[in-house]
Amino acid sequence: MNPFLKLVRPLPPDVKAPRVAVALSINGVGAHGVLRAEFTVMEAKLNARKTFPMNESAWGLWDCDVCELFLSSSQEESSVAAAPYFEFQVSPFGQYFELKILEPRTVVDKEFRSGVRVGAKVRTTQAWSAWMEIPLGPLGLDGTKPLFGNATACLLREPHRAYFSSNHAEAAKPDFHRPADFLRLI
Repeated sequence: MNPFLKLVRPLPPDVKAPRVAVALSINGVGAHGVLRAEFTVMEAKLNARKTFPMNESAWGLWDCDVCELFLSSSQEESSVAAAPYFEFQVSPFGQYFELKILEPRTVVDKEFRSGVRVGAKVRTTQAWSAWMEIPLGPLGLDGTKPLFGNATACLLREPHRAYFSSNHAEAAKPDFHRPADFLRLI
């Protein structure tokens, strides 16, 4: 996987596109393994709020700057066939969001808790870094199935909201809830 995420929705020529890099690693094996994602965001004017909670999944976090991982144990043409899949987000202030998706945008488990750990650091007014450590056992992964996913980021304020992805076609309205576009991670 290319360490730099690709811009999905074009920005006007007078708006400088941020840069987003991600590095993934697995620590441990099987159901005891942990997926670690490290994100670096550069040249992006901060769009974050400290009002979101720090120690619980924050619904609506995606309206601000977030780096995300979408994860599944299958890669199917139909999002329903690939269900369940999981969404994880981290903000510049270390707030997080996690969700188990049973059917995109209609059937979700808001109570799902994986035990994800996150951290973040604002480096300047235009740069920040964040990490997530996601236990694989709660995702139903025991080391016998591959892991598919997509690393994404949503940055800046409208009307210049910038969307980035490791594997998503350019689109006027990005949709990251597409398991058919997920890459094999492990």
